[in-house]
Amino acid sequence: MTTLEIDISSEEENTRSKMMKIVTIAIMLLAYFCIMYCADSCLDDPPAHIRDVVKTLSDIMVD
Repeated sequence: MTTLEIDISSEEENTRSKMMKIVTIAIMLLAYFCIMYCADSCLDDPPAHIRDVVKTLSDIMVD
């Protein structure tokens, strides 16, 4: 193996490593925005079962 071949393979590894970092960050950002969107929409209009649980808990607190 010559020095040129070693340099090319290490450059490919560096490129692959950078691409994996970019993909990982993109997935984390996508998950963050999905969670924030879901939390925001749930606060605006929570699903029925969540409303029932909150109503039951508030009834218990009042009694």
